[in-house]
Formats: sequence, C-alpha cells, structure tokens
Amino acid sequence: MTAPTSVLNNLADRWASLGAWASAHTAAPGSTGAAEVTGGTYERLQSTVAAAVAGTAQGTVVRLPIPAGTTVTHTATRTTKTATGEGSVTDVQLLVKRDDQGRLLAADGTLLPAGGTPVPAPEVFNSAGFLDVTVAFTVTTS
Repeated sequence: MTAPTSVLNNLADRWASLGAWASAHTAAPGSTGAAEVTGGTYERLQSTVAAAVAGTAQGTVVRLPIPAGTTVTHTATRTTKTATGEGSVTDVQLLVKRDDQGRLLAADGTLLPAGGTPVPAPEVFNSAGFLDVTVAFTVTTS
C-alpha cells in the first residue's frame, strides 16, 4: 500500500522544519555528528527549504567553506548552527520508531536515512575551498 502524497509531503515538511543546517564531515558522522570539519572559516550553513512536492522538500544549495588539508567524506543536515547538545536531523523523533535492525522508521513504516550522506568520492581540499551541498528531505514508501 502506497501512502498518499499528502502524507509524504507532510512528513518531508515536518522533517525539514527540524533544521536544515548543512555540515561536512571527514568520516561517517553516525547519529552523533562525529568527525565534523573544523578550522579555517568552516561553519554550518542553513538552507532555505520550500514546501514539499511529491514527497520532497527541496532546499537551496549551500556553499560550505572547507579549510586546507581537509578530506570531506560525508555531509549531513543538522538541527542547529552550533554543535552544542544536538545530533543530526535524523536523530530527532518525528513520530518515529525503530525496526528490529535499529533503523529509524516514520510512523507509517517509511525508512528514514541516518548517519549522513557519503559524497560520491572523498573530496580532498589541498587548499581552502568550498563544498556545495544540495539539501533535500525526501520521504518515499516501498
């Protein structure tokens, strides 16, 4: 049974409302946001997210400043600009439960991603530069 688009849109909008702060990581961030880039002018940047259409709340691209000597392997979306006492958006309970493998599920059983998104290939910054991150929150059913 497929969820109605309105349910998918509501879930995506709710997920996006929890925070759309993009972060870069030098290893898999897991559920705690570990290995976040530091130094130079690096900071989390917030994406502006539009209302969901067809289960996707699409955000604007953000340009994260990355210091020289950094290899970025993952990006994540975070709930706040600073790291004090918060994890990734996917840690927040959105009427969520866990399956028998510990994966996050929406109340309707939709699998939610966790642990950041690997970049297609590690991005090595020999000199300071920028990493463009596209932010989107997509909810699907299977």
